[in-house]
Amino acid sequence: MESNRSLLLLGLFFVVFISGCIKIDVTQKINGDGSSSIQVVYDLSAIYNISSSFGNLTNSTGSFTNTSAQTCTSFYNTTRWQNPNCTVTQDFKIILSGTVSLSNDPYFNITNSVPYINYRYDAKDVLNILSNSSQNQSQNFTDAGLTGLKALPGSEFTYSLQMPGTITKADVGKIYGNTVAINVFDLIGKQHDYIESQDINYLWDSGISLPVLAVAVLAFKRFLGA
Repeated sequence: MESNRSLLLLGLFFVVFISGCIKIDVTQKINGDGSSSIQVVYDLSAIYNISSSFGNLTNSTGSFTNTSAQTCTSFYNTTRWQNPNCTVTQDFKIILSGTVSLSNDPYFNITNSVPYINYRYDAKDVLNILSNSSQNQSQNFTDAGLTGLKALPGSEFTYSLQMPGTITKADVGKIYGNTVAINVFDLIGKQHDYIESQDINYLWDSGISLPVLAVAVLAFKRFLGA
């Protein structure tokens, strides 16, 4: 009986290993004032769905409950994010979300030109933000940690970054309007991966438009007076 149990466990670990059991999806929105919201979805469904097929042998639901509870507790107690929230779904996903200020972040830069506001963000900064999600995550988002995760067959780590305005250049990923889709594993070994965007400088437009309008009105009044 014990040997059968060992064989089943060995088979389970093998199936989990080759199935690609780790999926992480990060979504970040950066606003023009430097405020930023972020959400991280840890999809563990492959692990626990396979585990559940082995019935009481692995007690997948109970294991997930313990894992998610520990993750949420650690997140709330140690995160540096503002407005933290941890959600657990019935399909074995753990969702962490919060807000982060980039106003004093050297990775985020704002410049003004005519007639645009220019934004530049180093996508590598997302690894710093994720490391600050909790103390337990501090070692997972280094190049070494990402390399280890990438080595797992079928693992996925995606990052969707929404910039203010329209993205004009991306050193990494694919551009879709004001969003760039990035494979986080492509950040390994890179010092910088800049994403640039532009938005209309409405203050400049109004500063030009009002004097022009005033001149036009004055000229029209003189024409009527003539």
